[in-house]
Amino acid sequence: MTDTTITLDQLTNAGSLARRTYEGFEIRTGADANGKREIEGIGVPYGSEFATDYFRERFEPGAIKDDAGALAYWQHRDPIGKVTASKDTDAGRQVKLALSDTPTAAEAHTLASDGVVRGLSVGFRPIKWREEHDETGDLPPLIIHEEVEVREYSLVPFPAYADAQISNVRAHPT
Repeated sequence: MTDTTITLDQLTNAGSLARRTYEGFEIRTGADANGKREIEGIGVPYGSEFATDYFRERFEPGAIKDDAGALAYWQHRDPIGKVTASKDTDAGRQVKLALSDTPTAAEAHTLASDGVVRGLSVGFRPIKWREEHDETGDLPPLIIHEEVEVREYSLVPFPAYADAQISNVRAHPT
């Protein structure tokens, strides 16, 4: 492998948002204080590595500089809610998603509650990163994200990263 520099267009598919997906969660159903449906989990795991055909990447702890105003999406297509809280933990960026009262959000919530959908994905804009290269040249460059702006967290069935974890799924009380 030759020593190359990865460009912003390569990281984001020609300048659009980059999307990376994570998997695995524990589910508990319930409701918030207002009876709204919520999903919590790790939206971006820190220290985990993801490989594409052209580069590998990982997020540094604290790389999420801004996710205020980020939305919740269903499979990167349909908005289904918004981020109501987020914080850095040892595992990564933990997010709480409040789901709207729409048919798509209800379907996404049901699939998460049933354990069918097991992944979270993040749509982000890279701001600052560095590259590390394998001394043997056998591996593609490693992109280490130091600062990103998150635009969306999405529920998806087949994620790329294995360790984003939804920790809670809450529903209206029955």
